Amino acid sequence: MDDDGKTRQDIENIQLVYTALDAKMEALLRFMAANNGRITSLKEIDSPKMSADLNLKVSNFESNIHHQFESLSALLQAGLDDIQTSMKDEQSFDSHH
Repeated sequence: MDDDGKTRQDIENIQLVYTALDAKMEALLRFMAANNGRITSLKEIDSPKMSADLNLKVSNFESNIHHQFESLSALLQAGLDDIQTSMKDEQSFDSHH
């Protein structure tokens, strides 16, 4: 990625953070520049695309978390099933001796 591409990506990342904070009604930081011409105009920002990108990232994150919880739940259930089987085997063994 060239310097211009990296700079654009950095700006987009910052804008995504500000968009997310604004959506949550958080207090936003003020920033200033000696040369205002260097700052992307809000008119130039494709906020619907940024919002869609952010929504997709949040959705993917939620899906990943959901999948992780399902996997953890399955592992815990398998562990509990193993414990119950072991206890039944011990009771059966004890009742026969």
